[in-house]
Amino acid sequence: MSQVATRPEVLAASLASRLIHDAMGPASGVVSGLDLFNQSEGEDMRGEALALAASSGRQLVDRLTFFRVAWGGGPEAMDTGELKRLAQNLFVGLRPRLEWSAAVATLPAVGARTLLGLVHIAADAVAAGGTAVVTVDRADERAVIRVEARGPRLRIPPETLGGLAGEALAGGVPGRWAPAFFLHACIAAAGGSLNTEVDDLRIQFEARLP
Repeated sequence: MSQVATRPEVLAASLASRLIHDAMGPASGVVSGLDLFNQSEGEDMRGEALALAASSGRQLVDRLTFFRVAWGGGPEAMDTGELKRLAQNLFVGLRPRLEWSAAVATLPAVGARTLLGLVHIAADAVAAGGTAVVTVDRADERAVIRVEARGPRLRIPPETLGGLAGEALAGGVPGRWAPAFFLHACIAAAGGSLNTEVDDLRIQFEARLP
């Protein structure tokens, strides 16, 4: 197993590549809408073009806001209601669903990052159809964050599982490994733990943080 991929500059480049990839879709939608507007002569077509640009622009802002908290430097603590809103934006207009239950009003920065990072991974796992189920609670003076992906066609790349376990990239797509490895590093640095269980119809992530 290669240790080169654990170097900070490689991790940073791989994580940036993934975030740019996820932002490129809605950014392209904005450009396509504006191009269509400039090429259209009828009012109906121009209206549709502006609607495409506007909806893509909103989606881009939503994703960048999500990325700022999940992978960037957000506030010291965040309301779980706001975290729910950010998480829901990943599922707008898509087949998968999000179910949410939070018995904790706020989470510290590492908790917010962990929660959204695991939701991001779960959303990918149920992309073909399914449900992401989030619960946030406290036990033994620790925040307990559980995110489950449920469905008949779950998919999670081995490099994602390896990253969550703190393993260096051995193969696969670096952009799938990097967010998972970054998440593992943040949880470990905070003195927390992360457990992953995988079977045919369910993937569960459980993080415990001080």
